[in-house]
Amino acid sequence: MTKLGFEQGFCEVCGGTEFYKSKACRQCRRIYSKQYDEDNKEVRQQYRKVYGKQYYEDHKEIIAERGIQYRKDNKERRAENAKKWAENNRDKRNASKHNRRARKAKNGGSHTGEQWVALYNFFNGLCLHPECLADNLSYPLHGEGCIHKDHIISVFNGGTSYIDNYQPLCEPHNLSKNKKCTDYRENAIEYLGLDFDEYYDLIGVE
Repeated sequence: MTKLGFEQGFCEVCGGTEFYKSKACRQCRRIYSKQYDEDNKEVRQQYRKVYGKQYYEDHKEIIAERGIQYRKDNKERRAENAKKWAENNRDKRNASKHNRRARKAKNGGSHTGEQWVALYNFFNGLCLHPECLADNLSYPLHGEGCIHKDHIISVFNGGTSYIDNYQPLCEPHNLSKNKKCTDYRENAIEYLGLDFDEYYDLIGVE
């Protein structure tokens, strides 16, 4: 008998030399466990839902203390992970930022990064201001000189964070618009010969 209760012998699955009472080594047990979870997703989800909720209720204080301690011990790691996530999920990060602004102003509404990308693609990356439309000026989705997400009705004036309150504008026209409530979408759709029904489907308006 080795330490930690492991017996020395041959794994019946892969032939390895370390196994436990199940006669399978650690790696093979991990593979089996993963496959079992895949084959029994609904059962496992229900079990975690019921047991996990009960466990949380019974150990709230311990879980909270562990969370506080973990955050204290892993500040640099958490900051690095957050930075990597933000770099790899710019659209989601921007959507989250806009949603948070609307929540703070108590205006309500939310949208996803995917919805913003779809809106950007619908207008082919163009700024909807008439001056830019006339010159057919498009802007990148990310990086230097990228397109801006403009609130048609500004947050200051009660504008929500739903996707139907956004239009793509270049940085100069977005900043110069400031808190004014100017909607360029209808003119842009007509000027570009786009489909209104397709646009309404995109923003969820029937």
